[in-house]
Amino acid sequence: MKNANAVNWSDPRIQKLLERSEGWQLDNRGTHTPAPVKIHLGMGASGFKSVQLMYMRDKVAIIVADFSIPPGEHVRIDTAVGDTLRSYYGTVRHARQGQRADDQGKHVHWVHIR
Repeated sequence: MKNANAVNWSDPRIQKLLERSEGWQLDNRGTHTPAPVKIHLGMGASGFKSVQLMYMRDKVAIIVADFSIPPGEHVRIDTAVGDTLRSYYGTVRHARQGQRADDQGKHVHWVHIR
């Protein structure tokens, strides 16, 4: 059986196309404007830390911080909406070190909002 999708990777036209996309990165973080927010760690925490809210939609928030928050940690995210404060409660589901050039020392966290 012949593969209908066989590609000749040595074809100069394919090589030229691949060269054009060498520096591309898929990263949708730049499509949202980061917003400074306050985050409270743990249940009933009284202190807060400042972080950047990179994305929030459909019960998911992505925050970037100068520190690591372990998965499973309960958090409260406080955002300013006009003159009022809006709080979201959630749990960190995934955390990793930032991988972009400007992420040195930063940690990216995915929070499931309740």
